[in-house]
Amino acid sequence: MATISNSGDLTSPRKIAALATCAAVICLAAILWQVYKEKAIHIRLAEDARMSRSSAEKGDAKAQFNLGKIYFHGQGVPQDYAEAVRWYRKAADQGYANAQYALGFMYHKGQGVP
Repeated sequence: MATISNSGDLTSPRKIAALATCAAVICLAAILWQVYKEKAIHIRLAEDARMSRSSAEKGDAKAQFNLGKIYFHGQGVPQDYAEAVRWYRKAADQGYANAQYALGFMYHKGQGVP
């Protein structure tokens, strides 16, 4: 006669502990992944801001516009509307249409300007 095994029984303390441990490890991994991902994004944005600043300071209108966007959105730098306006204005003065539009938008909303 065949014996009935309780190997599928999930009520034994050992199996409950194993399931709880697995759930805890999975939850911890998910939390650590989010922390890592946010930190990696912040590092990448800060590097983008540094590279844009380098080109913007050399007079590159597109880089000046991009740096204005970076300050407008606070990506990798503290959000600063006045600094965004400053960089938009530099690009707009060179005839960069997107910067002219962004500068007009800033004046329309009263952000970073008197």
